[in-house]
Amino acid sequence: MLNTVATPILTIKAIAVNKDFWNEVRVSVLGLLGIFHNETIFDQHVRVVLDKCLPIFDNVRADSEKAEEIPMAITARQRRVLDYIKHYFEEHQEAPTIAEIGQEFGMSSSASVHHVVSLLEREGFIRRIPNVSRGIELVKDEPAQEHYEIPLLGVVAAGVPIEAILNHEIVSIPQDMLRPGRMFALRVRGDSMIDEQIREGDFIVLQSQQTADNGQTVVALIDGSDATVKRFYGGRNQVRLEAANPRYKPIVIRPPERVQIQGVVVGVIRKYKH
Repeated sequence: MLNTVATPILTIKAIAVNKDFWNEVRVSVLGLLGIFHNETIFDQHVRVVLDKCLPIFDNVRADSEKAEEIPMAITARQRRVLDYIKHYFEEHQEAPTIAEIGQEFGMSSSASVHHVVSLLEREGFIRRIPNVSRGIELVKDEPAQEHYEIPLLGVVAAGVPIEAILNHEIVSIPQDMLRPGRMFALRVRGDSMIDEQIREGDFIVLQSQQTADNGQTVVALIDGSDATVKRFYGGRNQVRLEAANPRYKPIVIRPPERVQIQGVVVGVIRKYKH
């Protein structure tokens, strides 16, 4: 994988390229072809190849003439990890370990945790101290973000479907969770979606719609009264609602007309108790 962390950046025709990667390409191509004795001609040919091929690399960013990096917004998952690190600092006056972060978010591989933490470091939210167990420092706060209010309509089951309960409260969401059309939130009861990082007491944010693609996490109403949050898989003769917890079996409903999709999950909000 192309690595652009803490390495010099070289700009070629408004594309930022990892300098080590550029040098490796020059050496590798020269070694394979063995025909470019003139370095200027070689560079011209490689530049043409790079101009055509570099856009396929996810970690290569469009760049200005001065090769300044463009800030990237962190994802919802990275935001939850950052919120957890901040909360841990507030509670314990020290950083969590990689193992503790992995345990909190159900990541069994330390490499997965390192990847998320490295992205947060790259975006300037934390600083890591090498070879230190709790070697994470907070270096800057996230920019002030405008929040929007959406209705909190009640409770939904992450487990066995329960009777839909409606109320009329309000919950605030960040701008990056906004979607076109009507939106609403529900409080989660149960643990059937823990592998999707949806836990008891969380608020799920939904875009209201009556259809969904297979594999999307939805809130579904069964027989007009029982609501549940599950992964949706539709078929001609049935609907299968799958949990994200191996302890729960899929719910199969026939005919599919018994299921009404209420919305697709677009975000999760978790509040930590002090």
